[in-house]
Amino acid sequence: MKQHLQESIQSAWILLAAASFTLLVYGACSDSASMDGAWDEGADGGADMDTDTDMDADTDSDTDSDTDPPEEEEPVDYRVPRGSGRYVFIADEANDAVVVVDSETLVIDVVDVGARPTHLVPLSQDDAAAVIAIDSDEVTIIRVSASGIPGVVDVGVRPDTNALAVSDDGTFVIAFYDALFAEETGPPGTDQEISVIVTTAGAPEVFHMTVGMHPQRIVFNEDETRALVITEEGINIIDLSDLSSVGIPPQITMFDSTLVDPSTVEIAIDPAGVLAVARQEGSSTIVTAALDGTADVRTYTLPGVPTDLDISPDGSFGMFVIRETAQVAVFSLPLPLDPFQDPFDYVDLGSLICGVATVTPDGDSALLHTTVGGDETDRKVLTSMTWTGTTWDVSSTLLERQIKSVAAGTDSTTAVVIHQPVTATYTSFAYAYSLVNLSQLQVKFQQIPVSPGQLLLTPDGGSGFLLLRDDVQGIRQTDIINMNTFIVDNLVLGSPPTASGYSQGTDKVFIAQDHPAGRMTFIGVQDGMVKTVTGYALNDEITD
Repeated sequence: MKQHLQESIQSAWILLAAASFTLLVYGACSDSASMDGAWDEGADGGADMDTDTDMDADTDSDTDSDTDPPEEEEPVDYRVPRGSGRYVFIADEANDAVVVVDSETLVIDVVDVGARPTHLVPLSQDDAAAVIAIDSDEVTIIRVSASGIPGVVDVGVRPDTNALAVSDDGTFVIAFYDALFAEETGPPGTDQEISVIVTTAGAPEVFHMTVGMHPQRIVFNEDETRALVITEEGINIIDLSDLSSVGIPPQITMFDSTLVDPSTVEIAIDPAGVLAVARQEGSSTIVTAALDGTADVRTYTLPGVPTDLDISPDGSFGMFVIRETAQVAVFSLPLPLDPFQDPFDYVDLGSLICGVATVTPDGDSALLHTTVGGDETDRKVLTSMTWTGTTWDVSSTLLERQIKSVAAGTDSTTAVVIHQPVTATYTSFAYAYSLVNLSQLQVKFQQIPVSPGQLLLTPDGGSGFLLLRDDVQGIRQTDIINMNTFIVDNLVLGSPPTASGYSQGTDKVFIAQDHPAGRMTFIGVQDGMVKTVTGYALNDEITD
């Protein structure tokens, strides 16, 4: 039932923090601009830019309960250095500055910004970024000129905002309050005031408005005519073409917040921004809502309780995984005009136990697994559900260890599976990951000495970089993965790694490190050349 679109999908790079799984997918999913999580800069790395935008992280693995335990998925991390064009931008909170590093020449500039800059976002690939300074209620827009000189424009935003959401082309930036950072920023007077910035070079504009209670995520539709603010009350729809008259954006309500705990609800929005689909933990009833002004809200009942929800990157279909009935309910988009017509086709998984789906960027396959269902063997099975043009073909492979998380490769031909750690005495390697060729489900099992940190996959799908850090054991390195051959090499770093990213303008990967003076290593994706710059936090520079 998949209406396959032949339109090309923009290349994406994926940043995966495997230790506590979170995943960012840029330009390849409907929630690519969403902000769903916190960042832990401890020895285990970060938190998963998760292979989807699900909110149902849970550590309950009791499968004997009469109710299905939620699958384990983690929120998105975004508080890391970011690349735009050939430049890398680093928020330096201690010195109220942003460090700008030219990834080609390694020339460094330090730009003064407001007090306590924290969340920084790239403005597309335009050698530009925006950063929020939480103690001065400012967003600073930094653009590097053709001659390499950073220019700065400050824009005032509403008090208490502490996070940014950015549209894919960098035209719009929204400052809002993210409760995940309450410990760092303190409780707000209100979390309902947001600031929408139009980042026009030289003359940015800002519009302040009020949205529903407790904003959770902000999504831009693919043509960037609307911003959709998901709150505990519903979805506020912001018309980006007429910001001066918005004030209080209209709201669509999908659940009665007096009856439904918002933390148990997962909402997905199609890339066109015309439909929202939602599920609630423990309920077989799902809800859809039109976001085109028609206020068409529908409910459907599935044959079991869905444990995951995904919409394909091209917006042609979506799916619910129903673990208890071993089915996947697939629905085409747009939905049928008749609200009483059942939109679902069901893919029977037989004896397979699957609770989570990861749709590949090309939309041709979904990778299924479970983190809490069945027994130990069930949690080792990776299942591929592939569209043949008329039906979904299902095949599976048994991996060496239980699955913790799955990331689909950026070219849709490979996947990286992070495994649950083991405590058995038969191996000195408690941690591991598997590399999977999706065409035949060929697998390479790779053991590692410490809990994996971030995994970055390059846009062409050819390379992966997995950060490994343990301060007690003195481990500070990255696994460099050839995603074509599955050969893995190690690069020992000068300091413990904290985050990685990709520079589109120079085709280089950068790795930020924990160093008192500031240290970053650049690796050429094609030539493998390694250069390190140290001292940018001291407005100094040592290159080796």
